[in-house]
Amino acid sequence: MVKRIGDSDFGLYELGDPNSLFYTILEKNPKVSYLQGKELLFQVYENVFGIYDYLGQDSKEKTITSPDQKHPLSSIEMHPAELNSGSEQKYDQISRVFADCKISTYFGISWIEFMSLPVEHAERLLRIAQDSNRSANAVQTAVMNDLNKAANNK
Repeated sequence: MVKRIGDSDFGLYELGDPNSLFYTILEKNPKVSYLQGKELLFQVYENVFGIYDYLGQDSKEKTITSPDQKHPLSSIEMHPAELNSGSEQKYDQISRVFADCKISTYFGISWIEFMSLPVEHAERLLRIAQDSNRSANAVQTAVMNDLNKAANNK
């Protein structure tokens, strides 16, 4: 079962377990400072969600004898389950909008050039391209209606 912050018992199985190191720390030091409490809750969060095992990593590091295999920065490396701002989805969406609005056709710029523009310039180009596409669609619709009328009159 996936543990979620919204669950009514979130963190209780860690903090409320008398065998837990976190419980022991709070039991022995009920008056932790703000920063200590913040760090402790951060570590509980990462432990509960499996991002980093603060309780087990120290013993793992002690068993490693080769310095090449030690991983001192493991507590701050990105966990595979962490999303990197959802960039893949954003790029897919931006690519579709770029193609649908025919930005390259209207402005003669590549996708990479478009992506390097400041946001306000890119938004302006999108608005102009969308307006031009609406106008072109309106003209196409009018021409098709005229052709259909002419074909029906014969």
